[in-house]
Amino acid sequence: MTDEENTAGRKERYKRPSERMFRRSRAAEMRRNKSLKAEARFLKIITGFTSAATLIVFAIIIYYFRGTARAAEVPSTDAPAAEPAPSALTQPLFGNFTGLDLMGIAFVMVAGYAVWRKYQNKD
Repeated sequence: MTDEENTAGRKERYKRPSERMFRRSRAAEMRRNKSLKAEARFLKIITGFTSAATLIVFAIIIYYFRGTARAAEVPSTDAPAAEPAPSALTQPLFGNFTGLDLMGIAFVMVAGYAVWRKYQNKD
């Protein structure tokens, strides 16, 4: 009779692995959990940062459009209404790029660098 035939009809009892194997698997599990927690913390930081940046961008847009709406409320005269003066963020600074364009590019570069660093350290 082979071992397969002996164990076919009955359940084997659970055998605890050796103490050394148990410690190694436990340490590996702890390393995995630590890595997962670090990744979750990183994603929370990035999500919070992007949410705050989105809120700031919307606040700037609302502020800008309220200013243009007030300028449009000027009573009409025979002369055409003057366009509102561009703010410092909407004037060309570098070529055709405005301050808002440059801030957006800088934000994308910083976020991309943070993600690149995070996944560069995974090796």
